Amino acid sequence: MAAPHVTGAAALYLADNSGATPMQVRDALIAAGDPTPCADTTASGFCSDDPDRETADRTAEPLVRLQSATCSSNADCDDENICTTDTCGANGFCSYAITLCDDDDACTVDSCDPANGFCSYEARQCDDGNACNGQESCEPAVGCQPGESVNCDDSNPCTVDVCNTATGTCDYPSVNCEDGDLCTEDWCDTRLGCVHDYICECGTKGAPCSNDEQCCSHKCTRGTCRGN
Repeated sequence: MAAPHVTGAAALYLADNSGATPMQVRDALIAAGDPTPCADTTASGFCSDDPDRETADRTAEPLVRLQSATCSSNADCDDENICTTDTCGANGFCSYAITLCDDDDACTVDSCDPANGFCSYEARQCDDGNACNGQESCEPAVGCQPGESVNCDDSNPCTVDVCNTATGTCDYPSVNCEDGDLCTEDWCDTRLGCVHDYICECGTKGAPCSNDEQCCSHKCTRGTCRGN
């Protein structure tokens, strides 16, 4: 059994950094341990002296070593993680070959199954729950891609064009043209949008005004309709 402070170190790192590359995993563990994780390292970060780096169920297992984990047999290196291969090296240090399951497909979520130590590849879910931005798809090289957004424009200035995010269907509630002025009749023109016509009855003598138009046949003087 490995010491508590190193037990499952690699697994914990991958749990917090699921997207880490083999080199990143290797570098993170090396930072806290032996600077020479194996005698001969390939450019990709894998130990070239690992006799079985790639099989049908396990892909490219980098070898890492923690300096504080000393051992006299493989049993001393047991980190209770079936997704690592624990080995006691000739120098008395434990090494952990991590099962990395990268299948180079951005449309799968790759993980090591803790029940059997083999890789599982679950389909990545790209649906964001918004039916108004189209049907999302997945491309193996780049991952999730957005769909084509729903166009609800009805070219009618008298409606508010709204897309229902749950169904992807368009709703067209009427525009509210009410301007809060009792002296105007508010309506919507399908070409111009909201129109506010002044009502002459509001422009009788003594009625408040801001311009002559509000006073119909009268004049607006000092904020009040006056004259004949």
